Amino acid sequence: MKNYHEFCNEQAEELFKIIEQHNGLLKWRKNWNVNGCINLPKSIHGYYQGINLWKLLSHQIDGGLVSDKWLTFNQIKQQGGSVLKCANLH
Repeated sequence: MKNYHEFCNEQAEELFKIIEQHNGLLKWRKNWNVNGCINLPKSIHGYYQGINLWKLLSHQIDGGLVSDKWLTFNQIKQQGGSVLKCANLH
């Protein structure tokens, strides 16, 4: 499991990678034709905030996800569902 510092570093590296791919932030222009949902990520309690907002939104867009709705492991379990273990999301 990652600690908070490692998690923040990973997010910063992802952001800097996007900037570097486009030769600097000021020159970057996003083509808004994306495969995934660009709506803000939502839970059953409302919109996500902070780093979770950025992380889930980037997964929606990059992963081509068509929904902006997210559930936690416990929320799925409470509804009688189950979650399959995945080796790696990236």
